[in-house]
Parts: sequence; structure tokens; C-alpha cells
Amino acid sequence: MKFLVALCLLAVAFASQDWEIRPEQIRDQIFKTGKQYNFKFDGQIASGLPISSSPDNSASRIESLVSLNFENDRQVLFKINKIRVGSIQREVESREVQPFRFFEETELIEEQKETLLLPVRFRYENGLISEIEFDREEPTWSANIKRAILNMLQLNLSKKSRSDKEDRLMRDSEENEWETSTFFSTHEKTLEGDCETSYTVVPSGEETLRVSKSINFEKCKKRVDIRYNLRFGEDCPTCASKFNREEPNTISSTVFEFELNGNAKENLIREVQLRSQYVFTPLDGEKQLMGTYVTNKLTLLSVESGVETIRGPKSEKKEELVYSTEWEEKMEKFRMTGDASLLKKSPFQWMEKKMEMAEKFLTSLRHSIESADKDESIKSETVHDMARLIEVLRFMTTHEIEKLEKHIKKDEKMTSIFYDCLSQAGTFPTVSRLVEGIISRRLSTFETTKSLKRLLDVRTPSDKMIHELLRLTKQEDIIRSPVVRQSLWLSIGAVMNGVCGETQERFAINREEMCTREQKEVYTREMEKLFSDSETHYDKVLALKVFANSGLDLIVFPLEKIIKDRREEESVRLSAVEALRKLRNVMPRKVQNILLPLYKKTSESVEMRIAAFHHLMHTLPSRNIIDQITLQLENEPSTRVFSYVFTTLKSFASSELPCEKDLSRDIEYSLRHVRRQSSRLVDSRSIVNSYYSKEFLSGAELIWSHIASNTSIIPSEVSASLSTLMGGEWYSHMAEIGFSQENIHVLIEKLYELVKKNQNSIEEILVRGKRSSEMRPLEILKDLMKKMGIQERRTHSKHSAAVLYMRIKDMDYVFLPLDEKIIVEAIKEFIKNGASEISSIEKILSRGYTVSGMIGSLVYEKTRIIATTFGMPLDITWKMPTLLSVDGVVKGSIEKRSLSLSVSPKLATTHVIHAECRSPIFSQGVKLIHSLTLLIPIDMDMKLESESRSVFSFNFRLPETESVRVMRMQTRPVTYIRHENKKEEKFDHAIEKTIYLNNPSRKEISRVYGEEILGCRFADCSEEPKFAVLLKKISKNGEEKKLKMITRENTIEMEMKRDEMEVIVDGKIIKEKKMNEFGLEKRGDVVIFENEDLFVKFDGFKAEIKMNEMYKAKQCGLCGHFDGEKKGEFRKADDEETEDIEEFHRSFLLKNEECEMEESKIKDKKNYKKFDYESESEESKEFQYETEKNEKKEKKEKKEKKEKRFEMEDDESVDPMEKTRVIEKAHRLCFSKTPVPECPKKSFEKEEETKDIKVHFTCLDRSSSEAHRLLRESRRDILSLEDFLVSFVETLTVPKTCFVF
Repeated sequence: MKFLVALCLLAVAFASQDWEIRPEQIRDQIFKTGKQYNFKFDGQIASGLPISSSPDNSASRIESLVSLNFENDRQVLFKINKIRVGSIQREVESREVQPFRFFEETELIEEQKETLLLPVRFRYENGLISEIEFDREEPTWSANIKRAILNMLQLNLSKKSRSDKEDRLMRDSEENEWETSTFFSTHEKTLEGDCETSYTVVPSGEETLRVSKSINFEKCKKRVDIRYNLRFGEDCPTCASKFNREEPNTISSTVFEFELNGNAKENLIREVQLRSQYVFTPLDGEKQLMGTYVTNKLTLLSVESGVETIRGPKSEKKEELVYSTEWEEKMEKFRMTGDASLLKKSPFQWMEKKMEMAEKFLTSLRHSIESADKDESIKSETVHDMARLIEVLRFMTTHEIEKLEKHIKKDEKMTSIFYDCLSQAGTFPTVSRLVEGIISRRLSTFETTKSLKRLLDVRTPSDKMIHELLRLTKQEDIIRSPVVRQSLWLSIGAVMNGVCGETQERFAINREEMCTREQKEVYTREMEKLFSDSETHYDKVLALKVFANSGLDLIVFPLEKIIKDRREEESVRLSAVEALRKLRNVMPRKVQNILLPLYKKTSESVEMRIAAFHHLMHTLPSRNIIDQITLQLENEPSTRVFSYVFTTLKSFASSELPCEKDLSRDIEYSLRHVRRQSSRLVDSRSIVNSYYSKEFLSGAELIWSHIASNTSIIPSEVSASLSTLMGGEWYSHMAEIGFSQENIHVLIEKLYELVKKNQNSIEEILVRGKRSSEMRPLEILKDLMKKMGIQERRTHSKHSAAVLYMRIKDMDYVFLPLDEKIIVEAIKEFIKNGASEISSIEKILSRGYTVSGMIGSLVYEKTRIIATTFGMPLDITWKMPTLLSVDGVVKGSIEKRSLSLSVSPKLATTHVIHAECRSPIFSQGVKLIHSLTLLIPIDMDMKLESESRSVFSFNFRLPETESVRVMRMQTRPVTYIRHENKKEEKFDHAIEKTIYLNNPSRKEISRVYGEEILGCRFADCSEEPKFAVLLKKISKNGEEKKLKMITRENTIEMEMKRDEMEVIVDGKIIKEKKMNEFGLEKRGDVVIFENEDLFVKFDGFKAEIKMNEMYKAKQCGLCGHFDGEKKGEFRKADDEETEDIEEFHRSFLLKNEECEMEESKIKDKKNYKKFDYESESEESKEFQYETEKNEKKEKKEKKEKKEKRFEMEDDESVDPMEKTRVIEKAHRLCFSKTPVPECPKKSFEKEEETKDIKVHFTCLDRSSSEAHRLLRESRRDILSLEDFLVSFVETLTVPKTCFVF
């Protein structure tokens, strides 16, 4: 009978809208076998900007009833009995669980309900949870939500796996009694990983305990932490510890509070509260950009005996409490292998429409390209569509991509953009399709090279991807092009590094699964074969640069062999030394073992020894290695080596970067015993310039190197490299450009001889039968030789070569070889066919060469995914999608030495940072969008007027259109919620809301001139003014004043009459209750006007005025010029400056029937005061005091009203207010054509007091000025939209009555 009564009570509880169930008085001290423990779980996750001026969040709630059945003292059955989910976008206290009635409930589909109600069995021993058995039908997302609830039951008061060293003695003594309060630390597996966890236990009564528990994310054996495209960073051993371990760019914290019955050894959990925060801090902990906050609560409601046994899960395996990344692993494996079976049973509904989505984005891109071709700028939304297309492509199979490709047709720009997206999606299906496109010659040489280079930082590299690219190397007709062959092999090396190299990336799948020892050996053999098959110097250098890009540890052995083989050309050996650069941090001792003897061996060439030293220093050598380096300087025979080594050491000794702190100190000590030699400016040297900001934990290091040659004035090598430290992420050699040469002067001499033999033919080629220059080619070369100081001498070396190279993120990106064979063959070919080449160029330029192309790029993209205590992953991504388009015509004449250029470069780029929590039910988050569009029409003529003096003339033409928007910038913080269980396209049903800060930037004007006399105080004096503020005395002998504001919308007058402020708008007296319709607000005796441009506060005597900084240098009037400068304030109405304040004042006097001139006061100099720019007048202080007093009075009255309101019954109701409803979409703003009832602030609606209405909406492009104007007005007025077309009709649930809370 008792059991039936309990069931009835529970059913009533379930039926309750707010599930307000009060826990029973439970006196059990422990969990007992055969009993059922009923809990209520309340979970909330909110995302927003972590600043007080931005209270808006996107928030979601889960509310459920949970039961635990103890089968025995170790086995427990867990079941969710009822669950509901809701979401909201509004002002939410993110650190407290809000009542569910504030949220809009999300309807779960039947499959989701069944999944969430599946039972779970787990082992519960000494408060620790292990051996979790989920049903075989349980998907990963649902299991993780259940893990989030189980996570709140784990309590390690038995101190298992204790980690605090100082308490070991206490651990060894079993006789120790618990003290009044106890603190200890353990290593514990929780939902977020296996991390150090600290406990504080405080008895709160005779039979109760309070326990707090926190997680130290800096000390984790395992953390659920996935990182993509972070492979190019390096460890910074002496940086702040925050950036060396688990928490780069974020601050994570999780704290539990338990209330227990019983004692430390035997207890029962009565209530648990959890708070977690995940704050994105790209620079340092003080500069918080966005935050996600989790607040969970688990409350024991009742204990029952004799209940029916819950059916256990059908399970074949046992899992741990740590968040499962099974779904992320499947997606990674699909992207690495293209196995379509891994996409089956996707929990996300939008995956069924990915083909339609991709087609839609392609269509949008095509329309944008067509608009750009019509001299329109590229819209920011086009860039978003490209980024979305890339995201969808990452989920598409090879067959689906083939079908999608058919929609491109024969459009060159669309083909270019499509293959750009394929290469940047970086999955095996997209790379495979890219390879097929290259083989079928759908791409030009330029497009092929560009697409292959995008694979240098492919997102999910794989063994299959490498073999697909190796297949391309077998296509003789493709690799016949040197630039394609170079790009292909350099990219293969980079992908090998992504698969097997030591990087900062972390994948969901085990790294050992991605790359085995056998795979490394296969890759190494492939590169060794490439080197051994090389017939030319260029091919050998290319092979060694592939070695360098791969960064595999096994390459150290073949590289060591090449370095030590003195039969090899020196430039090849130098390239082998360079190829060790990615191993400097992986195996520094091995690299030091190779390079230190090479540096100390004086029989080696200077260039070889300097290269060895250079790379040796970047292993951050220890003190003993540095001592050996400096010891060598004592008897160094080479001036060039001494100069280079000494200047490098001196530069490192003064480095400010924390990554080189220990190295800097050691070098400083070691250099004390080195005597400096005299040096010249042209000597070999390396200069290191570093900068570091402690505030932002960021810095940079620029290294400029110059190695002088002993055979020529041309240096052996010149290079400049940039290393960066951003928010603790150390990027050594982020960018590097350099030039190196070996006996290049010999090549110049041979070139000189070649030209000398063919002097007449070259002259004919260049002048085409006429002398276009007084200086012959032979004389040009002679003059060049003379200027370079190359003497008539010979070298013993037979080889001459040079190379110009560029590296990005320490990867060889491109290099240009210049050896004897390449240059001589090029010159001979030019001499042979030169006449026809010149004539064809002349013809092309005379009729005009059309330039047309478009490039799409993700300039960079980084992602970090971590588990949250809500059971959902948090995806933090920052990326920069960019589109560049160039169209135009180039005309010219070689004979007339003229060039005409008419081009229109267009750029659209968006920097997006988003933090998103996602699940198959809903996804929510916050993002910061910084967008920039550029349209730069260039129409110009250039002509060489005087060749001897290199005098050019330029003629620029302005665009024919009346106005051209050259640049547009926008920053928009947005919260959003996407209901994933709707069968709609992923990006269409996201509900976005722009965050508006409460404190917009305004500059206060604190200077007053001619205060006692009427005049124009303040005005917008731009070409199209928006406002003016005027002030006049009401009577000659009184102090009262009248204020008049003229805006584009209204004329507002304020005047104190009978101790009451009278406000007149457009000739009509306005009562207080209608003031907010015109941007007015009354606070005591003060009236305030505020819009986005202007703030005015007036009390009948004095006015305080503030202005938006957008109006800098546009203001005029008695308040000055508002340009931030002290000078130039006395600008008269005609914009002429004066030092005579009276003259300045007179220029702003309004002379009409309203204003009477008081000449006596105008002439009286005592009426003029010039306040210092920094100071504040006593009158101003007095005015501030009065206004503050009025505000305090008003706050007191409001507080009294509020207290009276809360003294009333809980169900006090208020009438809904009518507002224009705004729905924000990704690229549109939609407004209700009729007002919609809404509950005022501090009130809510009840379901039984609502009704459904159909509302017509009209939508505008969110980038239009009209949309922004309506958005501003909608925040204070009901919009009148009768003349706008209906875009769609939406059924809305609106309140009939609102209830105060």
C-alpha cells in the first residue's frame, strides 16, 4: 500500500509543471542494498561574454528525475525516469540554476526519449564510480549526458590514489583520527579526465558533513582535449606554467559542494552542487574573451524500499567515467580514410541534408561572384558561405563530392573556389577528389600549385592521404612542371609530419594508431629513394627539403650520413643540416651530437660550421654545451666564424623572451671569459631583436643573419626569420625568407661570356630594329659586374648555385633554384626564340591583357575541443575565411614605355571566434565576428618619361560612379541556439541574437564657454548633421534656462515651470509615462535624453552633454571642436580660428524672435571663463552632486516600490507589454509587422496563461543601414512597417498574463 501511495505522489510530481518536489527528511547514513534512491537533477549551461556590461547569454537547461537501485553493496542500477530540455536567449544569471519555467521547452523526438531512458549499471565502491555498463543501443551523446549526472555522485573520501606529498606520513598511519577539518589531494578519474583533485572536509553537525572538491587541470594524466592545426607550436620550457601543460588559451575550473549524512567512512549524499567555467583567454588570464558556464544540482528527494527491480542494460563492455570521444573518433577516422560506414547512425539530423546544403552554398557563392563581376564588393556573407561549405565537405563521401562537382559546370572562378574548399577541408575524400581534378587537368598549373600548398597544414592528415598524393607523383605529365612537382613533394613531407611528427596536436584517436614504426620506415625509405634517384643539384635539395618538412625522427640517420659525406657538394650538405631543424626539440641531444663536432672541426668550410652552430643554438643547449662553444672562440682561426658566433651569443644573452630565459643567463656567464675581436660591418653576424609583453604574455623575435663569402662580395647567405610567442604558444621560425649561394660569381661570369657572344642578337631582340636605350646589354652587365666588385679571378670549385627560399611555420613553402644549368638553358632559349616572345608580349599588351581570378582561403583555422561537466563537448574555434577577387585589364607598349592599369581588387575577410557546446538535441554558443570588405578601384596610366633618370609620370582616374564604398568594417558579438533535432539545414535554423553592450563608448565634454549667455552649446556640424543642442536663459535676472534639442526625428524642449520639468516634443507637452517613446527618461528633477549618438542631462539650470566618439572632429559650438587636442578649440561658426573668446561666442548666437541679445553681458569679459582641459569647474561638481542626489532619491523610491511588490502574494500578475519582435538570422534581420505581447523584465509567463498567434514578419539584409536603423528603433518603439512586404508567417506563443518573480 505504501508503495502505491509513493507511486501516486511521484506521478503527481511528474505532472507538476515546475516539478517543485521538496526532499523528505532522510536520516539514512549510508546507501543500502535493496533500496531505491530518487534524485532530482537540474543542469544549466550558458555561454556569453564574461563582462558585466553584457548580461545576455544563450542558455540551456536539463531537468530530470533519476533513480539509483542498489543491487548489492557495489552494483547500482541508474535510470532517468523523466527528462525535459529547454533553451533561452536573454539576460540569465549564468552561475545559478534558473527555474525551468524561464526556458522555452524543446520537444524531444521519440528516438531521443527512448535513448535517454535506457538504464545504466555501474560499480560504486568507496564513493568511486567504475565499470559503467551502457546499453548496446546507447549512443555516445546520451551516454555522456548520463556520465555528467554520475560524475556528481563520485566522492573519494577513502583517499585512494592520494597525491599530496606532504601528507605521506599521515597516510602511513592508520591510527590517525579525522581532524575538525581535513584537506587532501588525490588523482581521480572524473568526466573531464584523470586529474589531481583536492578535497576539503568540514563536519557541519553531529551526523552531517560538508565536502568541497575541485579539479586541478594543470596536473592531469589524461584530459579530454582535442586540438587541430596546433602542430606548429613548440614547448616553451621557461614560460609561465599555465601555457606549458593542459590549459593553453583557456581557464577551466570545476568545483563540487556535497552535503552528506554520516561520516567520512560511511555516508549518504543528500545534495551536490557543481559549478564549472571554461573561459577563452587568447592572450592572458586577465583578457577574457568569451565564457561557458555550467551549473548542476543533484538533490535526494526520497528513499524507497521494496520497489520493482529495474531492467538492466544489455551490454557487452564496461566503460569508465571519463567523457567518451567515440563520435569524435569516428569522424576523425572517416576524414582520414573516407570510410562511409562510419557516418551511419549519425545522431545529427542535418547530416541527412548535407548535399542540399552544399548545393545551396555553391549557388550563393556563384551569385556573389556574379555580383562581384558587376563592380560590386564581395559581401561578408559570401565568406561565411565558403566557410560553411568547407565544414559540410568534411562530412561528405567521395561519391557525394563527385555529384556536387557537377553543379560547377565550366565556370573558371567557381572551379577555383571549389578546389580551394576541397584542399582546405582536408579530408581523404576531398584530397582524393582534388587529385582526380589535377590528373584530369581541370586545374591550371597555378591552381594546382595553390591547392597543393594548402595541404601543408591539412587538418586531419592520414596514411591514405599520403599514398594518394604519392600516386600523383607517378603522373609524368603532371610532375613535368617544376613548380607542381616542388609543391607536391613539399606537401607530402608536411602531411607526413602531421601523421608521424612530434607536434602539439591531439587527436581523439590514439596517436600510435595513426603512425606505426613500420609506417615511419616506409616514409623514410620513400624519401631516401627520392634523394638517391636525384640527378641534379636541384632534385637533391628538393629531396632534403621533403626530409625537413616531414620532421620524422628516423630521418636523422640518413641526414647524418649525408652531412658527414664530404664527397657531396657543400650546398647539399648544408641543406642536410637545415633538414635537422624539426628534430631540434624532438631529439636535441642527438642533434647536438651531430652538430657540435661539425662546428668545432676547423677543416670544414666556414659556411658549414656556421650552419652547424646556428641550428645548435636552436636546440636551447645546456650550460656545458655553451661552454664548449665559447671555448672554441678562444682560438678561433676564422674571423667570419668568430664574428657570427660572437654576435649571435651576444644577441641571445639580451633576449627578452621567457622561452630563452635560461639560455640567456647561461650565455651571459660563459661570455665573460671571451675577448672580443675587432669587426667590420660586412663581417658575418647574426642579430637577434626580441620584444616581450608581460601583460599579454606575448612577444616576437626577429633574427637577421648574414654570412660573408670569402670569394665574393655577395654574401654566402642572408636570411631573416620571425618567431612569435602568442598567449604562451611558442612558434619558432613562424616565417623565414632567405638567399644562399655557392660561387654565384662564377655563374655571373659565365653569363657574361654567353651574352658577349650573342650581343648582336640580344640587341635586336630588345630594340626590335630600333635603339630604345643608349646602354647596350653588354654594357649593362659590365656595369653590374663593376658595381658588385667582382674581380677577374677564378675559383677551384666546379659548382655554382644559389637558392631563394621562403618558409612558413617552419615548413619549406617554396624555393627558387638558380644553378648554372637552369640559368644558361633559360638564356639560350630566350636568345633563340626571343624575338617571337617579345613580339607576342607586345601584341598582348597593345590589345589589353584581361586579369580575372578569385582565391578562397582559410588564412588559418585552429580548434580545441574539451569535455564539459554538462556532458557535452565545448568546441572553441578561431578561423579567418577570406575571399580575394581581381578583375581588370592591363594595356601597354614596350616601345612607348607606357602602361595602363584598370583593375578592381576586392577582398572580404572575416575573423570568427566561436565557443559552441553541441549535442543532437541542441547546440548553443557565442561568437565574435570581425568582418572587413574592401573594394579598391584602380584606374591609372604610367609612363617612363626619362630613362636615364628613371622619371615616371602617373595619371590616376577617379571612379565614374557617384560613390564607392571602399571599405566596410564590422564587429558583432552574437549568442545563438540551434535546435538540432529539427530536420532542417544546419545553418538555417540557428536563432541568433546580437549582444549589445550597456556602456557604449562616449566622450564627455567638460568645458563650457559663455555659460551665462544664450547660444548654441553643442551641434553635429558634419555634412549631414543629426542633432543640435541649444540653451538660453529664460529671464535676464533669473538663473533658469531652457534647453532645446533638434534631432532628425523630433524637436525637444525642456524648461522648469512651477518646480516641475516641462517637456515639449514637436509642440506637444509630453507626460512622464510617454517619455520613453522619444528616448527620454525622468529621474527626480532631472530629465535625460539618450540615443546612440547623444546623451543630455538637464535639470533646468545646467546641462551635461556627452557625445559618441564617432563624431570626433565633427562637433561645433561653445563646447569646442572635440578632436582630443587642446589647440584649435575656438573655431567660429565659419570654421575660422580665433583667440578672442567674445568673437568666438558671438558666432554661435542664434539671432531670431526667440533669442534676445544682451549686449552688456556679451561685452562684459567677466562673463567668460576658459576652463583647463583637464580640470573640472566647481559648478560642474555641484551639478554632478545634484544629479547624483536625484538619482539616489529615485533609486530609493524604486527600492521601496520593489519591497512593497514582494510583500504581495507570489502570484502577482502584470499585463504583457507590446513590442516589435525581432528574429535574427545569419544574414537577415526580421521584424514583426504588428506588435507582439511580451512579459516585462522580472516577470515570466505560465504555459496555461499563453496563446498562439500568427505573426507576419518582414526581413531585411542585416548589413543594410535600414535594418540597423529599425533594430535601434525597435528597442524603444513599436515599429510602423505597413509598407514593407511580408517575408514569412510564424506562429508564436505569447503570454496572456505575466507573473512577477
